[in-house]
Amino acid sequence: SREAHGVIGRLLRGADQAGGSMRELPDSAWAAAHPALVQGGRPEIWREAAVEARGVYGGTARSAVLVQIAEAKSVLAG
Repeated sequence: SREAHGVIGRLLRGADQAGGSMRELPDSAWAAAHPALVQGGRPEIWREAAVEARGVYGGTARSAVLVQIAEAKSVLAG
């Protein structure tokens, strides 16, 4: 959503200005970006989780990529 894009943008700008990563930002920066981000603890943000979340056909998850590789091998084998 547009709101989520803005929230992430604020976090990335804050991390860039601090010379670090989003994970290194203090809770106050997360709360300033959006109060829901610190309710119940900060979210875990990992590149691997973002990639693996796309398990649909054509997605980036390992399982989806393995299906695509198998299909490509089958097509190439004729």
